[in-house]
This record gives sequence, C-alpha cells and structure tokens, in this order.
Amino acid sequence: MNKQRFAVIVAGGIGSRAGAGMPKQFVELAGVPMIFHTLRAFADYDRKMKIVVVMNGEYMDVYARMCREREFDVPHSIVEGGATRAESVRNGLAELGVSAAEGALDSNVAVAIHDAARPLVSRELIERGFDAVEEGMGVVPVVKAVNSLRRIISHGDGGRLSTVESRSVDRNDYVEVQTPQIFLYRDIWEAYGEAEDLKRFTDDASVAEAAGMKIGLFEGDHRNIKVTTPEDFMIAETLLRMEGIKE
Repeated sequence: MNKQRFAVIVAGGIGSRAGAGMPKQFVELAGVPMIFHTLRAFADYDRKMKIVVVMNGEYMDVYARMCREREFDVPHSIVEGGATRAESVRNGLAELGVSAAEGALDSNVAVAIHDAARPLVSRELIERGFDAVEEGMGVVPVVKAVNSLRRIISHGDGGRLSTVESRSVDRNDYVEVQTPQIFLYRDIWEAYGEAEDLKRFTDDASVAEAAGMKIGLFEGDHRNIKVTTPEDFMIAETLLRMEGIKE
C-alpha cells in the first residue's frame, strides 16, 4: 500500500532525570539541540511528511525562538501537550487530523508516534515500520534483551532491594520496546477516542491493544536509545559524532 505518512513527535518532558535545568529535548548533542536531530531523521526519510511536535506549553515560545535563531528548516507544526504522555499524543493526533482534514481518515494514511528523546532513530528503522503497518494492526520496534532479567515478586520492606523477593526469567521471552510506534491514522485515532483513562497507558501500543487492535513487532535498533540520564547524553553524543552531524 502506498501510504501517506504523518509523524507525531512527543517532546513534553522537562528533563528532571537528565539534570539539564531545561527540557532535555532542547539540550545540545554535538552542538545541535536534541529535538533537531530527531526531526531531521524523519525529514530525511520523507521530506513531504506532515510532522507535529507536542510539547509543554511553557516552552513553546522558547522553542519557536530557537528554531528562528538557528534557521532550522524542517517543516513542522507545534501543539501544546497534555498532563500525560498519552494526552499529549492525542493532542498531536488531533492537530494532524485538522491539518489533513477528512483525508486523515483514509485507509492509506499512516502515523509514526516517536519520542523526541530518541534522536538516533535511523531512516532504515522508520522505513521498516511504515512498510510493516497494516489496517487493524499497529507495529512497534523491539530489540532483544541483552542482560539477564529477574521478575520482582514482592517489593519487600519499603522497596529496598535487599528485601525484594525476585525470580529469574528467561530473557528470550522478553523484548525491549522502542519508538516510533506506527499505525494507520484512523485506527489509532479511534483507539485514543475509546480510551477512558489515559493516565494508565505508558505507550501507544498499549492504547491500541486496549481497543482490540493487534500489535506486530519489527526489528528495532540498539542505537535508538532513549536519552534520559547524563550518561545517555554522553553515549548519544558519541554516536552522533561517529555518524556525522546534520543541522
């Protein structure tokens, strides 16, 4: 199916764990704000793609000024996020629907929902996702777990690790989920419309699954890390410098 492609980039965090003192998506990686790397990846995949960035309303003016001062040329619109990630995604989907009018509900329109804090997403990964999505089935990128895993059975006294009861599990039964998570627009829009309590959902696949949609998996990329801690920033910057920087 020859799909029209949309993207919702979720940039609502304020970066408290990163210790940056500002939204982490604005922090520079190799001299370029993180969010610019993320948007550039999607524009490099498809320059005609409609892109909406969802962010905390307090920082929208700061971001707009940043784009002007740096002459950032990737076309996109900005919309205010909600109280939770899921509410922010719904706001972004609504904005896309308005910009595309009734065409958004056509069966050939697909949307990728991606965290701005994953600036190392590759063109190949994005392409795999759009190629895999089907009507009635969302798709998510995953990577195999490389570390040994244990399942917590009881959190113990005050949640201290020394008192936690746990049990080893077979890591081959588990995968780590990434973004972008990709759906036909009308499928995920309907799923968000049916969701009653958005606070309980941690990603878009769980919203879709609750609405009865099937979830398919496609190959992710261990380089597609979510930048959260100061250590993540160092890793991401090293990888970006190795791959070459675009602004």
